[in-house]
Amino acid sequence: MKYNLYLTCPRGLEIECANELTKLRCENIIPDNGGVFLTGNLRTIYTVNHLSRLGMHLLLKIAQLDCKDEKSLYDKIYDINWTKYISYIQTISVNVRSRRSWLKNTQFAALKVKDAVVDRIRAYSGKRPSIDVRSADVPIDIFLDGTTCNIYLNTSGDPLFKRGYREKIHKAALNESLAAGLVKLTKWTPSEPLFDPMCGSGTFAIEAAMMALNIPPRGSRRGYAFMKWLNYDSFLWDDVKLAAQNNINNTDIIRIYASDKLIENINMCKDSAKKAGVDKHIHFSVCNIKHFRPLTERSGFIITNPPYGERIGGDEEELEVLYSIINKRFIDYCKGFSIYMICTESPFLEFITTDPASQIPIRNGKLECNFLHYEIPSELKRNPNVQNR
Repeated sequence: MKYNLYLTCPRGLEIECANELTKLRCENIIPDNGGVFLTGNLRTIYTVNHLSRLGMHLLLKIAQLDCKDEKSLYDKIYDINWTKYISYIQTISVNVRSRRSWLKNTQFAALKVKDAVVDRIRAYSGKRPSIDVRSADVPIDIFLDGTTCNIYLNTSGDPLFKRGYREKIHKAALNESLAAGLVKLTKWTPSEPLFDPMCGSGTFAIEAAMMALNIPPRGSRRGYAFMKWLNYDSFLWDDVKLAAQNNINNTDIIRIYASDKLIENINMCKDSAKKAGVDKHIHFSVCNIKHFRPLTERSGFIITNPPYGERIGGDEEELEVLYSIINKRFIDYCKGFSIYMICTESPFLEFITTDPASQIPIRNGKLECNFLHYEIPSELKRNPNVQNR
C-alpha cells in the first residue's frame, strides 16, 4: 500500500533532506518549507525513521478536509474512520498548527479534535482511548492552512534528532538533525580531514563520523510510534534494521578532530561518541581556540558553532575578543581550509576580516541564523575596506 508522507526537517535543510530521501529510494519527493513531501509503503516508513539523519518527524497523511469553523472541524474529524488506526486500548495525543486561518486558539482546536476522535471510537466500541500528551501510542498532527485541514499520524513519536547516544548536552548544543544537515551542506567527504575547534557536545564530529561509517543514526533508539500501531510488522522492521547493520563500514580510516577548552565538555563528548560507536574514529582534545592549529593537515574542512551571545558567550567585550581570536587563528593557521560557522546576525562577525564565500539562512530552534562559508586561500588577500583588528 502506498502512503502520502511528509518528513519535517530544520528550516534551510529541505533540499539536502530531499537528496537524502532520494538515496533512500523514496518516491514523489517534493521539498517544502520546513519539510519534504514523499510517498512510500510500510518499508519506506520504517526505513526513513531508522536511517534519515536530517528528518525530525515522519508524518502519514490520512485525510484532507475543508473546515471553516469549529463545528465543521469537529464534524469532519468525527467522520474519519478512526477505528482503522486506533483502538480504545491505545493512547492518543493531538498537536495543532495553523496559519492564515480562522483559528484563534490551537489548544482549543486540539481539544475539539480529541473530542471528535474519542467520540467516534466510543460510538464504535463503547469505550474511549485515553490521552497521553508525552508518549502517545498514536500522535495526531493537524495542519490548518486557511480552511484546508490536513490530518497526519506521526509515525516517529519522539523527534528523530533524539538519537539515543546523548545523556548530557552542552546548553548551547545543536540538535543532531541540524548538525548532520550542516555537515552535509559543507560537501565534506570522509577522505578529507574535518575539525571542530569549539566542539561543545561534539555533535558535529559524532554525526560526521556516523555518516562516514554508514552507522544508522538511531541504532540504539528503541521506540517509535509506529511500533504501537495496529499494522506494525515486526518482521519487516527487523529486516530493515538488519539491512542497515550489514552496510556499516568500520574499517575506513577517517580523520575527525574535535577540541574544546573545557575538559568536562571533552569527557561528555567521549561518552557520547562511545555510545554512538565512533569513539575510536574521533580525536578529542582539550584546547582553547586561541591555541588552535590543525598541525596534522595542510587543508581540509572546519565546521563549528561559536558562541554568539544568545545562550552562552559572555558580555560584548568577551565576544569581541573571542571573534578577534577566531579571525587570527583561521587566517594565520588555516590557509587552504574551507571554514563553516553557524551564527546569528551577530555584530561580532565584523571581527572576521575575510568575506564569506556564501551564506545559507538556517533556523536553529527559535533563532534565525546563517551558515557561513569562508575560504582561506593559501595566499590571503586582505579586504581593504576592513580594518585589521
